[in-house]
Amino acid sequence: MYMSRTLNTSYQYLRNFTRNQKQHIFLFGDNKGWILSTIAHQVSNGLSQQYGMSADVLTTPRFLQNHILHFINLHAYLAYLHRHVHPSNKVIVMWHHGDPNQDRKYQSYLDQLLALLPQIDLINTPCHFSKQVLINHGISDEQVIVTPNGIEPSIFHPPTQFERQTIRKRLGIPENAFCIGSFQKDGAGFEAGNEPKLEKGPDVFLETLSILRKTHDNLFVVLTAPARGYVKQGLHKLNIPFVHRIEDNAADVAQYYAALDAYFIASRLEGGPQALMESWASGVPVVSTSVGMVTDWMQNGSNGLLADVEDASALANKLSQLIDSSELGDQLSKQALLDVQQLHWNKVVEQYVEHIYQPLIT
Repeated sequence: MYMSRTLNTSYQYLRNFTRNQKQHIFLFGDNKGWILSTIAHQVSNGLSQQYGMSADVLTTPRFLQNHILHFINLHAYLAYLHRHVHPSNKVIVMWHHGDPNQDRKYQSYLDQLLALLPQIDLINTPCHFSKQVLINHGISDEQVIVTPNGIEPSIFHPPTQFERQTIRKRLGIPENAFCIGSFQKDGAGFEAGNEPKLEKGPDVFLETLSILRKTHDNLFVVLTAPARGYVKQGLHKLNIPFVHRIEDNAADVAQYYAALDAYFIASRLEGGPQALMESWASGVPVVSTSVGMVTDWMQNGSNGLLADVEDASALANKLSQLIDSSELGDQLSKQALLDVQQLHWNKVVEQYVEHIYQPLIT
């Protein structure tokens, strides 16, 4: 999936590298987090391949001087990486999502960010909601740049009828089932996930399906990602059949979109989610709460169906509309496929270059 190389991070290598290179762009992702790693590699690839710029992915900024350092992994930067940043570097950090007014745990992250603000040149966020959170807490409008997350169309694309039939058969989905997807981690930790991660709305997800189940008995749910125990237990209680698959590579999740009739986002708080773009690029209609990039890119009734956060009744109604009208789903998917073209990584990288990197290059 990734074409850009992750550099050897030995100290001797970095010393030699910084001696021999001019100003360079380094991105710091996260080997444990798919979206953070994807952003770092996709941007690095685009800078190198589309613009011929010097860019690579690293795990430590130690020994780097007079370069541009982009920390996609905010938590790692706040926790320890900032200690190794030489003051000659230009620094960008990414605030993906988080609102202390909704979840107090984000207050400590915000306090750390504010304390380090004199060392930071720019902050980028994937959506205007996240930007407004930062502005509301005293960070200037000029210092926060919105750059959306992107999608790779060679991986996520509409399936053929054969691909759809094949994956549904392999997953044991009945022919007449209306298949709903939920592919994001929504439990605490990376194991069973029996404790819900409420910002992802697993309780709203179950409440919505409980309402929908009263009028539609042909529901089937496809889950991916780790820590789905809370949702799985809830689906068992509701007697809604489901399958759960965990993949080691983000690209391997693409196959499951082919099985879906709808993708359902029940979150209270998001930066993306990435599943919005993946669903659109895969030709799957989306029902979502008004969160993150959804609020920037989705138009209710045009390229998706929207409801307020925590409004399970409205969300159930939106899903019911898709079950009752395949024409509506086709209409939404057709428009979404057009709109998601603006979020292909090659176009998103243009925004990174114009709004983030060019102003900092000396």
